[in-house]
Amino acid sequence: MLNTQYSSPSPVRRGGWGVRFWHRRIAILSAGFLLLTAVTGILWAYAPHLYFKEGYLKKKSLKAAPSLSAARLAPQEAIRLAEAAGKVGPAESVVLRAEGGRLVFEVVRREGKAAHSQLVDAISGEKLSPLDEKMAAAVAAEYVVGNPTLKNATVIDNYRHRSGKLVPSVYRVAFVASGNPEIYIDRNSAAIVEESDDARAFHFWVMKLHQLQFFGTKKELTLIPGLALILLVITGMLIWWRRYRALS
Repeated sequence: MLNTQYSSPSPVRRGGWGVRFWHRRIAILSAGFLLLTAVTGILWAYAPHLYFKEGYLKKKSLKAAPSLSAARLAPQEAIRLAEAAGKVGPAESVVLRAEGGRLVFEVVRREGKAAHSQLVDAISGEKLSPLDEKMAAAVAAEYVVGNPTLKNATVIDNYRHRSGKLVPSVYRVAFVASGNPEIYIDRNSAAIVEESDDARAFHFWVMKLHQLQFFGTKKELTLIPGLALILLVITGMLIWWRRYRALS
């Protein structure tokens, strides 16, 4: 006669599988964020040795220009011409410098907290602000190595710099050269606002990816990997606690 014994199945611990399920997926997510941070951090740190060229926002090909002593216009006359150009506040400063092969006065006028620059040719007295395409191209060419061919020059109003600063109007000047350089010039002051090429565009993308600066945010999205690590610790403690209770 067969003696058959039946054993009842061991009870299933409800919820344990769910915690382990989410713990593993949070671990994968956290590992992905850590790997992304490590790779982009290394690329960022070693960019000058890997692909980032020196001389960022600096002039590389100075054009021949008259010496400062060749200025025929007095600073007071430059201020008068600048003030006659528009109803802005009084002049705050005036600077004589060479720009794009020309000798110019930059007159800075302040209206409240905003500063407005106007350029005046120091020899002819011609008002140069806002810059025309020819002058913008001449200024931008000084920030590119060699004597590249102009590709195009485009006016961009209310240009938002990657730092968040808003510039009322700039010229984006592109050249036919190695790396596809693009120079952004302030139309009023002729100051360089941004310099970009293929290598720098990649570098800025790496910086943006490292800091998770997407959807108009700055560093707010970095809370996601931080939250993932916290959840990883919490779910790990829950798994340990359930095993501890099962063994006790």
